Amino acid sequence: MDKIHTTSQAWLEDALHQAHDKIGLLTGGQFAFPKLEDIDITCGFPTTKARSVEKKGKSSHDWSLQGGHIISISPTLVDPVQVMFEVVVSLAKSSVAMHMVANNKKVTHIPNPDHYGSHLTVNCREVARIIRFIGADTSKPSQPTMNSHFRDIWADLVASFGAYPNDKSHQLKGGKKDTTRLVVGTCKGCGYKSYTVMTHLARALLVCPVTNCSRHGMSFSYTDSRVVNLYPNSQ
Repeated sequence: MDKIHTTSQAWLEDALHQAHDKIGLLTGGQFAFPKLEDIDITCGFPTTKARSVEKKGKSSHDWSLQGGHIISISPTLVDPVQVMFEVVVSLAKSSVAMHMVANNKKVTHIPNPDHYGSHLTVNCREVARIIRFIGADTSKPSQPTMNSHFRDIWADLVASFGAYPNDKSHQLKGGKKDTTRLVVGTCKGCGYKSYTVMTHLARALLVCPVTNCSRHGMSFSYTDSRVVNLYPNSQ
């Protein structure tokens, strides 16, 4: 009997666990992958542009300095097999990132405050070496695509998860534009950033949560004139 998932998060976590096992079998054990407890997966939140036009969204894989992997699946995807493809490609990226660090290869870090300061860029050709086993078209390594062979290999497994509980409600074509303005706060000690709305800042300033920061528990610095008017010493 097929499983019934009421949230996309539960579906994705199940898909990640099953894909983690299956990709190892399909590649003949040639590649090692991070432990499941080191991988977080989630369905991302769509931007206004992604919600207002019907187009294929992009998923992402980020690697933190602490060794964890964060997979964010595009919320505009509704085809469960396509979602599984994104999960598998992200797993391959996780494998490449893990080996780059383990083998002390030169790595490139790109600033990314949301993920402990940086994330690791991976060699797309190394990723292609893995996903060619699982039904991917790797003629353009930087832009792998799903082919019919992928559906043949993965369709039964994906069907066993039940329906993917994500519809096109995210794609509000012609809908009202989101004009919410987030205010950025920055810790002068470690550079940690926070994003919040003025309604909350009118009640109190946020403080740095980083325990090993010299300004832990102290207020963020703000440049937004609305905050400065309320709190003249907040700059």
